[in-house]
Amino acid sequence: MPPGRREAWRLDRLPAIQPRGQLIDWIHEAGRDHAAGKTIGVVFNAGAYTHTSIALHDAIKGANVPVIELHISNVHSREPFRHHSRLSPVARGVMAGFGVQGYALAIAGLVLPRGLAVAAAGKVACRKLVAGGGICCRNSGDASSATLL
Repeated sequence: MPPGRREAWRLDRLPAIQPRGQLIDWIHEAGRDHAAGKTIGVVFNAGAYTHTSIALHDAIKGANVPVIELHISNVHSREPFRHHSRLSPVARGVMAGFGVQGYALAIAGLVLPRGLAVAAAGKVACRKLVAGGGICCRNSGDASSATLL
């Protein structure tokens, strides 16, 4: 990437309340987009599905897309049933307890490891997937300034 140039990013946000089947479809779509070089990963706040959904675990594992599991609250300071996640074993990382600022931190966790070479090649994206709200990043091409919404 030329000096002084920054990448523009588009974040796709999905509605906060979605049926589990729709979330599985979106995870599969993100996997296809990732394989095609259009998506770098998913920030996923699965809400209560985190603790109960083997189907979401299997979808994430099968989609082969990097997923950051996100929790607005610190789930480990809450009820004991929230201490176990079905998604953590297949997630690249877990972000919890930073409030809504956790979304920005999780996106940074997806973007930063990719490095400038991949960003310069224009192969980056994000999609927001969530039962309680979620995110996905797309590179909208070269830009004179970064747009991170």
